[in-house]
Amino acid sequence: MAAARDDLSLERTAAGLTVHASAWRGARTAEARFLAPPGARLAVLLSGRLEMALDGAEFAVEAREGPVAVFWSAPDAVDVVRVDRGGAGAVKVQLGVPQGWLAAEALSPAMSAALEGWAAPTVCPAAPALAVAAANHLRAAPANGLGAFLARERFAIEALASLGERLGEAWPPGGPPPRLEVARAHIERTAVSRPSLREIARAVGMSPSVLQRRFRNAYGGSVIAFQRAVALDVARRALEERAVTVAEAAALAGYDHAANFATAFARRHGAPPSALRGRARETGRVRFDGRDGGPGG
Repeated sequence: MAAARDDLSLERTAAGLTVHASAWRGARTAEARFLAPPGARLAVLLSGRLEMALDGAEFAVEAREGPVAVFWSAPDAVDVVRVDRGGAGAVKVQLGVPQGWLAAEALSPAMSAALEGWAAPTVCPAAPALAVAAANHLRAAPANGLGAFLARERFAIEALASLGERLGEAWPPGGPPPRLEVARAHIERTAVSRPSLREIARAVGMSPSVLQRRFRNAYGGSVIAFQRAVALDVARRALEERAVTVAEAAALAGYDHAANFATAFARRHGAPPSALRGRARETGRVRFDGRDGGPGG
């Protein structure tokens, strides 16, 4: 016997968002599979247990001490598996924000940018106003008329406000968003091992295309160009501080051929690597102007 599923409503708000009210309970465990479109979701779990896997990453949440809010977003369609445990059941109301909706509505650029990336599911107690709006919508969902319309719109407004609080760190004045700073720090730590763009994006929770576009906009160059610049700076420090050979410096920077390394090194630092052996190093953060340090060997 499959879990009993009751989609109480699946409607669009006046602003084009999606509100979905649902409940399920069954005597035996069952699974439901579907493809979720790109965008963000904020679900208010009013009671029961929510157990899901997003592209194979599993998570579960339970409303034990009151309603909880669950948020996640993805830049691409996501394969979703929802598990309905026998006898557990759940009641939830969910807001769907299509990808690009915030930008199209000329709302917060920081929030819009945050919603373009991957955000793993996060759980927190539902704000009182959000929980009330979800409960009111659930009661009005099977009906039509002004009351049902207002309950749906109120839930959407409260859910958007909650989304804003979850994502809401504004970009520092004149600087990149915090998530890009995390990406930059990760690239600096791993530059010598030369992970691919896809591996870097996965490590910082973004899609490769979003990371590449936002990194270029913030720093003026590609992720791989920055990676090469960091590796060449590692080689320079080794030459200056430890007087390693040019071949050793090339290997540190991930180059198989010393000639290719010397060309890239001179392009970045204005002098061949042999001229910098043993010099005192300059301290400071990696300088990056977007120029590529040259191809690796």
